[in-house]
Amino acid sequence: FCISFFNNYFLSILLITFIFAIYYETTRIDAYKRLINSNYKKDLLYNEIHHRVKNNLNIVSSMLAIQAEQEDEKTKEAIQASKCRIDAMAMVHSMLYVSNDLEKVNAKRFIEKLYLNIQSTINDRVKIIFKSQEIDLSLNEIIPIGLIINELVTNSFKYAFKEIPYPKIIIVLNSHKNHILLTYFDN
Repeated sequence: FCISFFNNYFLSILLITFIFAIYYETTRIDAYKRLINSNYKKDLLYNEIHHRVKNNLNIVSSMLAIQAEQEDEKTKEAIQASKCRIDAMAMVHSMLYVSNDLEKVNAKRFIEKLYLNIQSTINDRVKIIFKSQEIDLSLNEIIPIGLIINELVTNSFKYAFKEIPYPKIIIVLNSHKNHILLTYFDN
């Protein structure tokens, strides 16, 4: 009788443990699926935000371009400078939208696109040399760098090359011990 009771007791404990394990595993899998779904929705919303910001900035940029056509030369230059700044910010959001990483932008590719964009709108006779390490930067890091480079390149085009037969700009971006060093030269 004792052995039969012990076997029944053992089987009952084993059955309860098995049922608890199935319940626990089912609950864990369900929680994991909800987490994956939540992350997917968050990424989708994050992408949509970057896309909308990029589109809104492009609309503002286009409105400035239309306004510039109706203004005198000095006002046109001021509007063009603002347009370039907005285009730089829109480019960051565009790169984040198509990137696999929703928080980082490849600084090298961004700056190459940025100076090519500025060069195509202002002057194509200036030689731009750009050297950079592969550096991924956050939105809060890359936008100020983009605005600084935009200002420097625009100012070089506007003021530095009036009498220079072979104008040249050199931009170097390096990372060293968690610091970013941006070096800019023009002749």
